[in-house]
Amino acid sequence: MKTKKWDCGKIKGTVHAVLSDETLTISGAGEIMDYEGRNFVLERAIEENDPEVSAPWWYDGITNVVIEEGVTSIGGNAFSGCRYLNSVIIPNSVISIGYCAFFYCLELASVTIPDSVTYIGDSAFAHCSELTSVTIPKGVTAIKSDTFSYCSNLTSVNIPDGVTSIEEYAFNVCCNLISVTIPNGVISIGECAFSDCDGLTSVISLNPAPSDIESDTFDDLPKNATLYVPKGSIEVYRNKEGWKKFKNIQEDVPQQRRKDG
Repeated sequence: MKTKKWDCGKIKGTVHAVLSDETLTISGAGEIMDYEGRNFVLERAIEENDPEVSAPWWYDGITNVVIEEGVTSIGGNAFSGCRYLNSVIIPNSVISIGYCAFFYCLELASVTIPDSVTYIGDSAFAHCSELTSVTIPKGVTAIKSDTFSYCSNLTSVNIPDGVTSIEEYAFNVCCNLISVTIPNGVISIGECAFSDCDGLTSVISLNPAPSDIESDTFDDLPKNATLYVPKGSIEVYRNKEGWKKFKNIQEDVPQQRRKDG
């Protein structure tokens, strides 16, 4: 395969990409640029093979991405539509992942997000249908809208204690997500954040004062879904908008979840 090269830094000449044998290597010092295209535009582009709305390499069938130390930010739409991408290495120098950065990477089964990352943008991993687990770094304080929506094979997610908000549709249609623990510091959870999670049978809230949520935050969960809450808080949850939809609420957090949280 012929080697291809691109300048991909927000500041010209600072970051470069080289594609060789289905592996894209990005090196330099600085930020990967943002690429044009929102979700609906990108979906059209995938169908019509129009590369101009996304990064220049998305239609080249890349399977591996290696981002080298020195790169500090992954730009919006940087790898969106790279449907054959199955491996990505993100170095400790990266502090932010932009909107739709890995949107529609259909074969990306796992990704290690380093603790250096403090920001993950809207829809960053949406429609990564093979993604099975994710650990959100401790420095992230907000899970943005649609970040992991339609990750239909996601079975586990670790939400760190520093998160204060989970925005709308963040985990919408994560059909195989079995259990989720909401940390004590979460103040608000947006509409449909966990809706249509067909396998979500255990929701554990560590906060004795329930977070503000919408009436549809947990829409269409299984009928046997159980909400676990701290001792002494069951009545306030039973009377709180959104939370009162749970038919089965139990006091006391399962011991292992208490340790994990």
